[in-house]
Order: sequence, then C-alpha cells, then structure tokens
Amino acid sequence: MTPEVRIVVDGREVDFRSRLQSVEIVDKEGVSSDTINLVIANPDQAFPLPSKGAKIEAWINGDYFGSYTAETVSAPCFPHMIEVTGKAAGFKGKEKETRERHWDSSQLSQIVADIANDFGLSASVDPAVGAHVYDWVGQVNESSVAFLERLAKRHDALFSIKDGRLIFAARGAGRSPSGSELTGSTITSANIVPNTCRFEFSDRSQYAQVAAHYTDRAAGARKEVTVASDDAGTAIWRIGEPFADEAEATSAAKAKAKDMRRRQAKFSLEVVGSTAFRAGAPVQFVGVLREIDGQSFILETATHTVSKTGYRTRLDGHAKV
Repeated sequence: MTPEVRIVVDGREVDFRSRLQSVEIVDKEGVSSDTINLVIANPDQAFPLPSKGAKIEAWINGDYFGSYTAETVSAPCFPHMIEVTGKAAGFKGKEKETRERHWDSSQLSQIVADIANDFGLSASVDPAVGAHVYDWVGQVNESSVAFLERLAKRHDALFSIKDGRLIFAARGAGRSPSGSELTGSTITSANIVPNTCRFEFSDRSQYAQVAAHYTDRAAGARKEVTVASDDAGTAIWRIGEPFADEAEATSAAKAKAKDMRRRQAKFSLEVVGSTAFRAGAPVQFVGVLREIDGQSFILETATHTVSKTGYRTRLDGHAKV
C-alpha cells in the first residue's frame, strides 16, 4: 500500500506524486537531533531552491514527525533535482557557544529549564531525573550542549530537541519526558524484511560493580561509592571523573551500570514501514528468536524511509534495563 506523505518547505507543499522522490526521517533516542533528508525532482525548475534555514515539516500517513531546519541544500543538474538535509529545530546555531555560570540549591529540572529558556525553547523534564537537587553545579567554559551531555550522563538520561522543546528524559525507560508510558510494539517474523535482522550479545561490558569517587569536604578526604552492576561479572569498573558529593557519585555509578547492561544486547532490522515505531518506545519480539522472545527492548533509532519503491522503517535498539 502506498503511504501518504506530506512535506512542506517554507509553507510550500512538495507534491509526492510528481516531485518528491524520497524522504528519510531519522528519529533518535538521544542528544543527536532528529534529521530529515529529501530528494525532490525539479525538471522544470519551478520549485524554488530552499534557503539554508528553511522550515521543513513532515507527515507520514497523517502522523506528524515534527519540524526541521534545512542545513544543506544541493542542486544536481541534468536532470534537475533538489536534495535537502535538515535537522530538528533546536539551538539555532548557538550550541557551540561557551558560558560560565552556576546554580545553587537547584533541582535538575530548573537547571534544564533555564538552559532551554536561553534558546527560546520550552523544557520537558522526566520527573524521575528532574527531582535531583544540586547543592552547587557549574557550567564552566563549556557549551550548553556539552553541559547537558555531562548532566545526562550522570543521571542515566538523554536530551534532544523536538518541536521547540528541550526534552530531558530517563534513558531506556520507555517513558515520555512527562513520565507517561510510551506505546509499545510487538515485532513478529511477518513484520521483518528478510536478510535485515541481526541480534548481538556481548560480555565486554559485564562488570560486577561500578565505583565512583567524590571529595568529602567536611572530612577533607576522597571517598568512593560502589553499586552492583551484573551478578555474572567479576571485576569493578571505576569512573575516573570526580563528583561533587556522595549523591552525585552514586547517581553516576548507577547510570554507568545501567548503560553497561544495556550494551550487552542490541538489535537492528528493517520492518514494513510503520509510524508506530518511535525512538524511546519499548518493543518485544514474538516468534523471532527463541532466546529473546518476550524480553523487553528499547528503540534507540527509528529511520523511516519512503520512496517510489515503498515504505520501510529501520530499527536499532538495546535491552531495556
């Protein structure tokens, strides 16, 4: 069945039947902004070349995939085409600017909201991570993106920019930033495109414990906290970065332990195209591989590709921890 696709570039709709040759939308779980790639036939040169910064909006089968900002525009000739690459509207070029500031006695949700406000974005923070209170935390000669990445790593979270919102969510939880459960999907052998399915299992990240250290200012001494990671492991993974206090060190150690367990099981495959698959949502397999049937996984990336040959969705994911 031919999918319904609607693409609007700076308010001008691209006709799917006569002009739009293909569209690829990459929906990611993490910090990398979502991207869109368009190929437009333009034999009569009647469709104006989009400018860099042009607003792109996309729908597939009536489901809205968000707005994007054109970053690269190419114009192959004879035959005349237009190729556009865009990313989800976000920091508008300010992501590399460095700043120096700090917060005292502030919840993580307030810190994220302050940074979002700097860039004209609203903030959507998962309550599971946003409630953490910092006695003091500083952004010292680093960009806001680097600072947010650092915070996300400490709290087993991720952040992304979607439709004018800075989203800061618990990683791999299968929840939206508001804390509500994302709609899960079931994948069967009937959904999977032949010769595209692959599962990977690894024990390289199998450690019994994760350790992190901090400085106890009252005692004037360096202290270490450890958290359990994997019962099948034997060694201890030590995080080299120092942390401000025991609470932050413990949070970072737990985040690292979860990340290592996630990386022990991964998958990639293609399915018949469906807008139901979105990054961050949980999936299960039925009748695909005996060892993993019924286990919970999280979609890390969903790549939706529509062309004249049809609609496919490529899925990449990891174990839910």
